[in-house]
Amino acid sequence: MRKQVRIAAVWTTTLLVGLWTPGCGDDDDPSEPPGSSVARIEGTVTGDDTAGRNGAETGELGTTGSPLARAAGVEGAVVTLARLQADGEFEATGAAEVMTDVDGHFAIETDIDGESGLVVVARKENDEWWARVSGSLEHGEVTACPPVGVESTGEAEVFAHVVAAGHDEAVSYPMVQTYVDASLAAGVAEEPDLATDLAATFEAAAGARVDWLTGPLGAADAADLAVVSAAEAEAQVRLESALFAAVDDPVGVEAAVATYFASVADAYVSTGLGIDVYARATEVNARTALSFFGARGTAWGAALLRQAARVRARSTTNAIAVQFAAVGASEEVRGAVAEAAASLLLALQADTATESEIDAAFDVYHDEVVAGLRGSLVAWDAEIAAIDVAVNGPGGARSNLETALVLALDPSLVAGMYDTYFLAVEAAAEAVMTTATEAEIDLTAEVLALASVYGA
Repeated sequence: MRKQVRIAAVWTTTLLVGLWTPGCGDDDDPSEPPGSSVARIEGTVTGDDTAGRNGAETGELGTTGSPLARAAGVEGAVVTLARLQADGEFEATGAAEVMTDVDGHFAIETDIDGESGLVVVARKENDEWWARVSGSLEHGEVTACPPVGVESTGEAEVFAHVVAAGHDEAVSYPMVQTYVDASLAAGVAEEPDLATDLAATFEAAAGARVDWLTGPLGAADAADLAVVSAAEAEAQVRLESALFAAVDDPVGVEAAVATYFASVADAYVSTGLGIDVYARATEVNARTALSFFGARGTAWGAALLRQAARVRARSTTNAIAVQFAAVGASEEVRGAVAEAAASLLLALQADTATESEIDAAFDVYHDEVVAGLRGSLVAWDAEIAAIDVAVNGPGGARSNLETALVLALDPSLVAGMYDTYFLAVEAAAEAVMTTATEAEIDLTAEVLALASVYGA
């Protein structure tokens, strides 16, 4: 549990300007909408129970890899509202303190209007938890707070370091939320320097993603980036609302997270960038994070590796599913690929998964995708098999990318290495499929490049 450090001043100030209210009280009845002159935040304090986004019964899919379990609320926690300042510290907003009920639920009413990014702070005895609220507070409306526990505290702590470093224009909160899972959040609580390392890591990764997106293969302009950024922010608000509603519903939690990733992917499609650009940009982002983080020699690299694998699996499987649908693949092929994607995500659940186990899971998925591609472009069955061997064999594009990434001393070079890889796969397809249509070559190159890249 988070010990009181950063926000002791919040509680001192709040006691002077806030009103102690044991329980929500009649005026804060969550079943009734707030008055026209106040906004309300509702949420649940889960404390050390990280089931909010990690946690379904054995065999059900968790968002960060842990077996899912129903979250239990913290009764009697004192909750208030803070504002994240430019120096990364929290400042009291003057909102009244409330106490969680037997289920850990709370409702805070405030006269703040039109402000987003506030932080819910919960305390019980000597422990504190935080959760950033992405939604805007509006008078007469209710804004949902994500489950307040270890995971949300780690996310808020890392983002506070991002803000303090002046990188919050480059590193969005959705990016922090995507990569900081329960394991990394626990590490942030244990090691003071880990939040700083992660903040720097995400700044490097965000920069690499933008560099790749605005480069020759991404071909995005400022307007495209603005659309994607806005979509990520909107999807984050919807995610937090869904997580609040599904705090004791593991299946609902998984559906909420899947919807978040699908919404971000849709933004790339709506701009005309395409689903493959979304998956490639995510790959560059994740791999840069791993390179930068690994170069800092932190002991938490394995945790980031596992979470990055889950993020990469989400984007890759989403993109390949869309590509198979676009080419008119049979229901049998699409069903087999979807089943392989589900198996991949399930295999990445374990918080003890090793790098070799993760690689093996992606290889199984790759084999099913290649079979589906060969079954969909039957006329090019032999050629696709040959291209796959050329890409994944000794001296192939994947091997060359792996070597380059291992030898890379500067994480800023990662985006260029991926350009070389993607172009090599495209060249391999063009060299063999000499009479195929441009659409057939593009599909083959895009699918094989995404299905083969993990492990590099």
